Amino acid sequence: GTSNAFPVEIESTKTIGSLKELFKAKKTNDFQDVDADRLTLWRVSIPDDDDNDFPVLLGAVP
Repeated sequence: GTSNAFPVEIESTKTIGSLKELFKAKKTNDFQDVDADRLTLWRVSIPDDDDNDFPVLLGAVP
């Protein structure tokens, strides 16, 4: 598909490690050969508007 986004909910008091475990549990097939502690998370802010003047292109992560 064109989008790989998926929702997750986590309490603000939880750790980054807990968030990684949640990602791994949510996408079991995608992360079956990756330990949760090996995931690298990046904080990003992508505007959620319909203005296509500056499209955001996301490539595959090796």
